[in-house]
Amino acid sequence: MDKSKLIEVLKSLGIPVNEGIQNDNDVNKAPRIVLFEYLWTDIPKEVMMFMPQL
Repeated sequence: MDKSKLIEVLKSLGIPVNEGIQNDNDVNKAPRIVLFEYLWTDIPKEVMMFMPQL
C-alpha cells in the first residue's frame, strides 16, 4: 500500500489526515492522523503473502 492509497482509505473512513502540520480544525477530533515524511516505500509482493490483511 502506498501513501496515496493510505490517505484515500483513511479519508473514506472519515479520519482527518494531514501531512507534517496538524490542522487546527482537527485538534479535537479522534482518531486523527498526522504524517511526517521519512521514507515511503511500497511493501514487496514477497512480504505481502505473509501479511494478507494489508
